[in-house]
This record gives sequence, C-alpha cells and structure tokens, in this order.
Amino acid sequence: PFLIPTSNHALSNIHHQRLLQRAYHTMCASPADPIYLPPLSPSTSAQTKHHLLVFLPGNPGYPGYYAPFLSALRAGLPASPSGEDAVHIRCLTLPGFAPPPPDPQPEPNSAPPQSSLLSLSETSSALLTTILALRIPSGPRAGEPHDSVTLFGHSVGAYLALSVLSQL
Repeated sequence: PFLIPTSNHALSNIHHQRLLQRAYHTMCASPADPIYLPPLSPSTSAQTKHHLLVFLPGNPGYPGYYAPFLSALRAGLPASPSGEDAVHIRCLTLPGFAPPPPDPQPEPNSAPPQSSLLSLSETSSALLTTILALRIPSGPRAGEPHDSVTLFGHSVGAYLALSVLSQL
C-alpha cells in the first residue's frame, strides 16, 4: 500500500521533495561530476566577503547523490541584505574512489588497466591540494582566495574533512 497525503502540509512536502529531486539534473550531468553552486546574489563589490563551503561526499565519492541536500542548504542560507557576504558551495568528487571506466575496445592479450584507487591518506592530500587551489570564480575579486573555508562531509567525507584540516 501507499500513503495518500491528507493535508496541504503533506502536499507541500511532497512538492518540495520533487523539486529537490530535480535539483540533481540541473546541477550536474552525471553523479560523478563536482557541483558548484554560486552565491544567490552576484558580487559587485570588492569589499564583499567570500565564504566557501566545501562538502566532501561519502563513499563512492559521487557529488550528484547530494544535489538535493546542497540545494536545500543553499536555499536555507540567510540572505546578505547589503551584499556584504557571498557564499559559494562546492561538492568535490573524491579522488581515487571510482575505478577508471572500462576500455570499450581492449587490445587482445593486453595487461589489465592500472588501478587509480588511492589510500585515504593519498585522497586527503589530493583534496587538500584541490581545496587550496579553489578561487573566487567571478566578480571584482575573481582569482583571489576565499575569505573563509568551511569543510564538512558525510561518512568517509567527514573523516576526510578532518584529515584535510589536520594537514593545515
């Protein structure tokens, strides 16, 4: 059996869930693609403080699975009335967590492909390098580092966030 909503509140929740599920399709072409959500209001001032939220996904390391969560997070951020704060949200693909795609036409008697899987330590180091390289993508401060960075994650992503922080 299935549940039939009996109130406007329940119908509103179902509608909200459908909108969030569609968020995945507007953010990335495949689940493995990194996600970038720009600030809700574009920055036009050189004095704007740019804050970066970096989310690290759980295993298997695919950001696309978190698109509804990231959309809800972005929608729930308080507005900056004077444009003094801009919040960028990124969800990174975990390096080394996905095997390479199979060769559609392997050579006969060829050696199997080398594994691109990384240890947790190697993954943490690769993430640190990636995060330190992230810059403000547009506006008067394009190319500059963000004013603050917040790392958070789910499951092994939370472990990796702590590991990255311990390397700073």
